[in-house]
Amino acid sequence: MNLNALFLFLLGLVMGSFCHAFALALQQKESIFIRRSFCSHCQQPLHWKDLIPLISWLRLRGRCRYCHQKLSIRYPLSELILALLFFQSALQFGIGWKLIPILLVLCILVIIAWIDYDTMLIYDRFVLALACCGGILIMYSSQSLFSHLFGAVAVSGPLFLLAWITQGIGYGDVKLMAAAGLLLGWPNILLAMLIASFAGSLVALHQLLIQKKSGKEKIPLGPFLALGIIFALFWGEPMLSWYIHCFI
Repeated sequence: MNLNALFLFLLGLVMGSFCHAFALALQQKESIFIRRSFCSHCQQPLHWKDLIPLISWLRLRGRCRYCHQKLSIRYPLSELILALLFFQSALQFGIGWKLIPILLVLCILVIIAWIDYDTMLIYDRFVLALACCGGILIMYSSQSLFSHLFGAVAVSGPLFLLAWITQGIGYGDVKLMAAAGLLLGWPNILLAMLIASFAGSLVALHQLLIQKKSGKEKIPLGPFLALGIIFALFWGEPMLSWYIHCFI
């Protein structure tokens, strides 16, 4: 096994735990650097052996050591997702300076997804950080500068009009796709939007047909947009090349 990829997998476990805790702390207006981690049920401060990413959750069978209440699956899920993404990053992009902004992008998107899932808000500070990472990655891109600049408005422009007319889409989603467009360029940003729309539609259908909901409930778009952006970041160019080769 590639030792660099294995190291990135372990780092991803740690960062996944940190990003999830950071997202929760921001919502509660607390600092994770001051207060020790604690059980959300009994408020008992957790020992270091309860905080080993993924392993502690599995060893305790998803329950608090002290009150035995079930712990959210979100903790190991966030850790595993980011670990797998870090692992894939090492395999696909190799070890180098380019990898640093890519890993930051993944962390930012995970934080955005969790916060938007809980609050339906996307903080401007994370959108700005994503745009800065996109600006750095332009230096390593095979696409032209115009492609990245056009990508910044190609999807976010129509989304802005849709949000302004219907009031059904948050402006945070618009800003996120503008920053993502700068990062991915054209037409990768279009692929990201298509994947996000498809995933969101599947969830909406599940709520209507399986959960029997009315269809009036709002669905946070942030997690689906993050999914689309990540997919396009890793597999956008190969997928578009395959499509052009097969159909054009």
